Amino acid sequence: MAKGSPADSLDSIFEPFQLPDAGQLSRKFDRIGLSLAIAKKIMDAHGGEISVESTVGSGSTFTLHLPKNPPQKTGEKA
Repeated sequence: MAKGSPADSLDSIFEPFQLPDAGQLSRKFDRIGLSLAIAKKIMDAHGGEISVESTVGSGSTFTLHLPKNPPQKTGEKA
């Protein structure tokens, strides 16, 4: 998403192997479309959230929100 992506393609970018610009970039940069899916899983595991805002021709901004005190898994001691 070097130059932004259309809003209708943003819903799927956090799914494995989904690149809105795959036809143009995946071969050129050897991308396989896992980076954002992995980032989302990491954020989810820590009780956080990842979001994106994108403007075609301008670029994309990714925002990460992590809780100060992430939820603890059952059976963990505080």
